[in-house]
Amino acid sequence: ALLVTAGCAAALVAWDRPRLASVGGTPRTAASGVGRFGGSWLWEVNAAADSSSSASSGVGGAGQQPAELQSFYVFRAQSDSKYPLENVNVGDVRGVLWYLHNEVVSMCPRKYGITRIMRWKLTVKKGEMINFVAFDHGACTVPNCAALWQQKGYRVGCQERGYAGLSGHWYSLPGKCPNSPVAEKTPSCGADFPGGACRSAAALSSGSGGCTYFAEPAGEVSIDELTRIHNYSHFCAERNLEYNRASDSGIGISFWDGFQNAERCAMRTERLAETFVMKYPTLPVDVGPPASCT
Repeated sequence: ALLVTAGCAAALVAWDRPRLASVGGTPRTAASGVGRFGGSWLWEVNAAADSSSSASSGVGGAGQQPAELQSFYVFRAQSDSKYPLENVNVGDVRGVLWYLHNEVVSMCPRKYGITRIMRWKLTVKKGEMINFVAFDHGACTVPNCAALWQQKGYRVGCQERGYAGLSGHWYSLPGKCPNSPVAEKTPSCGADFPGGACRSAAALSSGSGGCTYFAEPAGEVSIDELTRIHNYSHFCAERNLEYNRASDSGIGISFWDGFQNAERCAMRTERLAETFVMKYPTLPVDVGPPASCT
């Protein structure tokens, strides 16, 4: 089992090695309401429009030569809804914890109905990151998205996202029809603009179809497992709160106390990794360091 260290310096040593990653990212439907890094939206995948099988990508980047690959864990905070890991933002472990701490756990029930942290093994082409872009409602929301895909291809984006001074990252994963919100995505749009999701690591390595990343599920833990809340409905009914911004502490729980406290943030980082280890003892604690933004 992984042990919680006594201080920030020890935690940095311990966790720069495993470098587990965290999730966030999120399109949202107008009906359900969802945030960028977590929540609930549903988009039915059209298998016929899979990016790895499309001969015409509609953007630059097709026909690339085989490249060196890099794998690492990313995480995403979300509700119980299921949807593909496309047109979303994800992050490393500190990135997702920052998102949860800053936007989600300060209300009860949690914002966007978020209940769990999904872990994925993400494989990308080494050294091919571009600037991070925000996805909301399943669509890229930064200026000139279409021109970006045309110039760079559907590459994974990266941005540093520290947590109380501890190093962390966010990533953007462009998928099918990345410029349109979920409600406006169509099979024809997906065929014309297939995004960067690959069907396999082999397709990624060969560069066929211009795909740029391959994601494999690697387990999930509930936020209740992480915080040791045994009955969340009862917890809320008793007027408890995981985190109160005004007091920088919880009501009925202390897990999220100290948003800017590096030692406590390091503890939360370790607790998340430890929870995955306990639940999935046969899976690797680490599959590689997160990709850097440079």
